[in-house]
Amino acid sequence: MYAFLSGLIGSIGPVLNPFYLNYGLVKEKMIATKSAHVLVVHIAKIVTYAALGVLTMPYLGYGLVIGIAMLFQAIG
Repeated sequence: MYAFLSGLIGSIGPVLNPFYLNYGLVKEKMIATKSAHVLVVHIAKIVTYAALGVLTMPYLGYGLVIGIAMLFQAIG
């Protein structure tokens, strides 16, 4: 369900926060849980896009260049 809604609206993190907090997670564990969910969802999306032929090598290259640039912007 998370992956489906994430694919439709982008990010549903703020929608899930009350559920995590009601479950009893403290903020550090909530961040770790959300990070693990996002990692799994994005890996599934990458595999799906590649399998469907949408993720081509030029697009993968563009994404890597943009990702590396944003990493350096976040560090510096």
